Amino acid sequence: MSSRIQTLPQQLACQIAAGEVIERPASVVKELLENSLDAGASRIQVDIEAAGTRLIRVRDNGAGIHADDLALALAPHSTSKLRAVADLAAIRSLGFRGEALASIAACARLRLISGQSGVRACEISAEPGAVLPAPAPAAHPAGTTIEVRDLFFNVPARRKFLRAEQTEFLHILELIKAFSLARSDLGLKLSHNGRTVFSISAGADLLERVATVFGRGFAARACRVDVADRGLQLSGIAGQPATARSQADRQYLFLNGRLIRDRRLNHALRLAYSEDLGAGRHAPLLLYLTMDAGDFDVNVHPTKHEVRFRAARDVHDFLYSALRQALADAVPAEQPDAAAADRRTPATQPAQLAETAAPAYTPAADNGPSTAAYLDRIGQYLLARSATGLLVVDARAAIEQLTRLELQQAWRADNFDERPLLLPQTRDLDRDQVALVEAWQTSLAALAIRLELTAPNRVALRALPKQLPVATPVLLSALLARLAALPGSDWQPALFDCLAQHAGAEFEQVLTAEPPAQLLQRLQAAHAGQGLETMPPWRELEAAQLAAWMRQS
Repeated sequence: MSSRIQTLPQQLACQIAAGEVIERPASVVKELLENSLDAGASRIQVDIEAAGTRLIRVRDNGAGIHADDLALALAPHSTSKLRAVADLAAIRSLGFRGEALASIAACARLRLISGQSGVRACEISAEPGAVLPAPAPAAHPAGTTIEVRDLFFNVPARRKFLRAEQTEFLHILELIKAFSLARSDLGLKLSHNGRTVFSISAGADLLERVATVFGRGFAARACRVDVADRGLQLSGIAGQPATARSQADRQYLFLNGRLIRDRRLNHALRLAYSEDLGAGRHAPLLLYLTMDAGDFDVNVHPTKHEVRFRAARDVHDFLYSALRQALADAVPAEQPDAAAADRRTPATQPAQLAETAAPAYTPAADNGPSTAAYLDRIGQYLLARSATGLLVVDARAAIEQLTRLELQQAWRADNFDERPLLLPQTRDLDRDQVALVEAWQTSLAALAIRLELTAPNRVALRALPKQLPVATPVLLSALLARLAALPGSDWQPALFDCLAQHAGAEFEQVLTAEPPAQLLQRLQAAHAGQGLETMPPWRELEAAQLAAWMRQS
């Protein structure tokens, strides 16, 4: 190897830069979204295939790029956002380095189409290492479309380290959700493999966006934050301690519209809840911190997630005191409306359940277990005395329906709590099953289902949601089998079915831990709330029917 110093070839330098900026498909989506927002876009469509490895297409209605600047836009360190060194002292745009498009073009096939209002659009395509062609006229409205195909096709080492498709897709989905919260005037849509998986209109207000990301029941159990002091302002929504989760994946902190991750500020958030939450619990948060752009430096890390504050201690103390004040005042993020809280129409019900949930059972006034008193049990059937006769309850069906209902309610309210297993369930896996576990770990953790790879080919089921009353050794195998058949989206109902069916099949164990009379009480409560399914798990024999039956015998 030569010891002489030389300038790196541009292609090699761009690939090195790409290694810092483009970690995975979600990194590409992030950079392109930031460019769209900096261009003033109010509507953005993101289309991906194979979790972004085959295609990422971002289309916006922003200001567009002048035809003479298309080739320059793909050159390293070319940007319209900075002009002088002094501009770095007060960065107001999301992007500023001029590295994104050049870095993407160094590790993928890129096509850029853009047009400005009143000017004919043009397009240009880039291949790693190839000479850029001249821009060509294209049919395109005002705005920009960027297509990125075959990501990392020329860097096999990087492609090898990508996770399973489902994992990469979830990273992109979480990113899209975060961007949907950044601005209340932004319309954002994501499709995966031709299917729309996320959509929020430009006219959606903050509470509607919160409901889409955090769940419909969250805002009613959160408090409003709105505090200003000495040039700092904090606004948003903070979950009450009762909404806390085992993970911090529902904590969003925006600084002047930029999603940030800062250890010092995260410490302030934990400290604000320290008197109310135990270790390992995290309340959902959506906070917007606003301050003068000259008081912090975002030019710290290639991903621009980290920032450096001029007066870090002051910002930390302000965030802590503002959040503590908001939690003490406890002004509701929205005024709870008991009638509206349980109202589910096709427009407001979560899409996953709207397609699969059975219509609520509407009984007659004197029907069902509302006044039943438990008498005895025969196998899987519970006998109870009702106001008009005898009630026979199928315990297996009742446990299955109640478990499914409670899982759905927890999902709608985003209120899952872990129940650690005293003895984790373990089993060996083949290569496909390892990839399956890696793909679903993050999504399952959000539902309090904790799977961990304890060895290269061995998995442990360590925790389940509290709504699941039983876990026998066959559950892990059943769970893995169901995961292999789940769709890429709208998968929660199918998973809830698996868990509910397991609980129902183990009715003997459930009835050992929960007395039949107590199960009957839970059934009564669910029946009163009209949350049971069309086929209720009971049959009622009125006194007259019993008398007629006896006469026939």
